[in-house]
Amino acid sequence: MTLEEQAKSQELQTLETIETEITYQVDQDIFLTHFRHSDTAEVYRILNINSSISEGLHSANMTFPYPEERVRIFIERNKYRARNTGSTANVWAIRESVQGPVIGLFALDPCKHREEFYTCTRDTYEPSTVPSLKTISGAAEAQAQKESISASVTNSNVTSTEPIEPTKSLVTEADQQEWLSCSSFGYWVSPEVSGRGIMTKVVTYGISQIARPVFGFERVHGECWTENTASRRVMEKSGMRSATGTPVFVPKFNKVKDIAHYIFDTSVHDP
Repeated sequence: MTLEEQAKSQELQTLETIETEITYQVDQDIFLTHFRHSDTAEVYRILNINSSISEGLHSANMTFPYPEERVRIFIERNKYRARNTGSTANVWAIRESVQGPVIGLFALDPCKHREEFYTCTRDTYEPSTVPSLKTISGAAEAQAQKESISASVTNSNVTSTEPIEPTKSLVTEADQQEWLSCSSFGYWVSPEVSGRGIMTKVVTYGISQIARPVFGFERVHGECWTENTASRRVMEKSGMRSATGTPVFVPKFNKVKDIAHYIFDTSVHDP
């Protein structure tokens, strides 16, 4: 390797390190980090193991098989946000170690849905009960993690699902007292690690430790197909309460599917 190549390699490694500085430790062996260019091949492989991820998501873009070029675009878009918008990332790679391979995705997106999605007025707000989260080795680590989260709140903005523009305020001053600040979350996990309780821990952590402390979301929404009993169990075990779901027409399936809808009202007292 030439000196120029070595310098370039070191530069890329440094950039990767900077971009993964905000890392959330969910459990002893579960971490949320930024996505990296080096994740491309593994994400592509996971999304094409079988059709389970595509069938579980209603996004028309989540197809099976899934093109590698779309994986590259997705990762580059999220890296661009992390580097250039000056905002906290809202899409994370799930890993079993900070530098380990990606095993899934978790995202918290702002939503402004009003009556057509669910009535999210302030009089419907009911702070949810948060299941107990285990820490690795005691109170000192838990406190350090809390302080890390609090530090990341300073001057952070909620980012949109678009690659460049940060999201503007979810509500105007005129209706701020009536409407809750809401988010919806999404996820997928490799079929190779499903059934191990990973997503229950990630969702519980995300809706209680990130949604309110980092982004200020007062309510978090989650959805899945009614027949997706595994995802329903994840949301129920995470402390979410069932709400009325609205059937939707899904173009990639060419049929109407019933949705199970869950909500979690965050609290300023969440641990």
